Amino acid sequence: MATFSGGYDNDFVDQPPKSLECSICLLTLRDPMVISCCGSHFCEPCIGRINTNRKPCPLCNSPDFTTFLHKGVAREVNALRVYCPKKAQGCDWQGELGQMDHHLNPTANYRVCGFVMVDCKYKCGGSFERRVIDSHETDDCAKRPIEVQVAFLARRLEMLATENREIRTKFEAEIISLKAENTSLKQEIEARPLPPVPPFYFTILNYEQSKKDNCLITSPPFYSHLKGYKMRLQTFPNGDRTGQNTHLSLFVLIMRGEFDDTLQWPFTGRVTIDMYSENLKQWTPITVVDFKDSPVDRKCDRLTNGSWGYPQFLPQDQVAAEYMLKDGTYSHVRLRVNYVELY
Repeated sequence: MATFSGGYDNDFVDQPPKSLECSICLLTLRDPMVISCCGSHFCEPCIGRINTNRKPCPLCNSPDFTTFLHKGVAREVNALRVYCPKKAQGCDWQGELGQMDHHLNPTANYRVCGFVMVDCKYKCGGSFERRVIDSHETDDCAKRPIEVQVAFLARRLEMLATENREIRTKFEAEIISLKAENTSLKQEIEARPLPPVPPFYFTILNYEQSKKDNCLITSPPFYSHLKGYKMRLQTFPNGDRTGQNTHLSLFVLIMRGEFDDTLQWPFTGRVTIDMYSENLKQWTPITVVDFKDSPVDRKCDRLTNGSWGYPQFLPQDQVAAEYMLKDGTYSHVRLRVNYVELY
């Protein structure tokens, strides 16, 4: 290849045809000249240099020749599609070679490469890529006029105001959403049935048969108070331990409940038990199950179920005489947890 290069070495979209190649520099023809001696085509810079030095034609070796611009070939060259020389920097433009000068013109306003370096119009001494020069001149340049600075501050304030409105709108929407969620949760909580609390009523159904069968009869669970201790009654109609076959035995069982994490342990409250007197037709206080008096090995903590009560709660003959309701072939005994007192 010749050391002198006068043709185009651009990055072409498609490889140019061989007919548009300069025989001297082996590049695409720049300002293609046709030579009179053999009709070959050369770049104007390449053949001009040979003409200036009075050298013969490089192809036919004719000492005398003239050259002139071949406009048809020039149109072919200008129509070749090329990539922008700033492609590596990020410019994605591609177009005809004849449009390249306009694309790279830093003073043009249309189809201008954004990566061409441009001097600041306020003569601050800096050069910037065309795509950011406007931002520099309006927002950053130390030599920009005072009215430009005022306009920049006005835009900045408007932008901050817009951001504040957006933030406020977002927070208002979140507040509305949280209020709706809170209302929904309240409705859900209100719709839930409240846990039973004293006074809590429990009936030992078919008491005499349960006594014959030596059954353990337990009540449904109830709570000492709202969000309190979960507990239930345990009754042995035929007695338990020292009350076997002679007494109605009764115990209060402390159970694991959903509010245990917020309660004090061990449980040391007092549970007041009433029974309904069929003779007097009224509720009669019978006893108090006081967990404060339970032995150490019977203390109720939140990890285990524990109970306390009386194996000899009430003699069976007294239950039958005063507290048992006869209902045909059935008999029932009614109990009531009147209240739970916490220490």
